[in-house]
Amino acid sequence: MPLDALCLSGVIHELNTSLAGARVDKIYQPGRDEVVLALRTQSVGNVRLLLSANPAHPRLHLTTLPLENPEKPPMFCMLLRKHMSGARLLEIVQTPLERVAALRFEALNELGDRVERRLVLEAISHKTNLKSHEMIHTGEMPYVCSLCSRRFRQSSTYHRHLRNYHRSD
Repeated sequence: MPLDALCLSGVIHELNTSLAGARVDKIYQPGRDEVVLALRTQSVGNVRLLLSANPAHPRLHLTTLPLENPEKPPMFCMLLRKHMSGARLLEIVQTPLERVAALRFEALNELGDRVERRLVLEAISHKTNLKSHEMIHTGEMPYVCSLCSRRFRQSSTYHRHLRNYHRSD
């Protein structure tokens, strides 16, 4: 069953109860769409939180399953390790009526100042939505206007541009 906004709110409520104040010990990325946070808590002990943006089964939950990690961590995993290692989980919040969970952390930046970091899971269940959203973060713009060289993420925006700006061309 897909993770809907109502189920996600229940999961987030339970995770907030047990993980408040947890420290990030280690970060893994076993798959392209999955991140595992090894957390240390005072109440529960050591736990592993799985965040999966897999379009077939997006989810957020604690896990005890051993997941195989790649020999060399992906760049995204190394970026997370740089900014999130040792961070303290403040809370997990959900965008109202959406399948979006934001994990709020307090971490130290390069200068030793306390800063807030956010890790956002968008539990999108369709591959096309995920690819479209991924292009926002990667900056990918595959549609190029041959008349003015302007670039677009979506074909619909590209075609609207052609109608509105190059109608007479």
